[in-house]
Amino acid sequence: MRLHNCSRCERVFIGISGKLCPECIKKQDAALEKVRDYLYDHPGASVQEVIDETGIDEKEILELVKIGYICFENSLLRCSRCGITIERGSHCSSCQRELIHGLHHATASLNNNEQSRAKIYAYNQLQNKTTSK
Repeated sequence: MRLHNCSRCERVFIGISGKLCPECIKKQDAALEKVRDYLYDHPGASVQEVIDETGIDEKEILELVKIGYICFENSLLRCSRCGITIERGSHCSSCQRELIHGLHHATASLNNNEQSRAKIYAYNQLQNKTTSK
């Protein structure tokens, strides 16, 4: 267990992982339940309707959409890389694939550079031994 700062209220809490303290998680769960109940009774409701009828602010609703707990027919989120409309998260599936591919490529490149440095180091060590005899 480690100390964390809650990303919402800035309180320090002890936990295994996570961005929110237990108190903010309870608040988020209550908001989620309220929004889900409203959407269950009013399918196809707009975000503004949900805000007006539940009292949950837009920022909270956007967070629930971003983490994938709820979704609307007309999504509010845009891919932070290309700007197309997405249902959840921060990147569309196409950008996610490209980012993952780039990450794998960068990792492979770093591994190759590290192997090259190790070979050069070993070669230099061998040269030093042969020249010192």
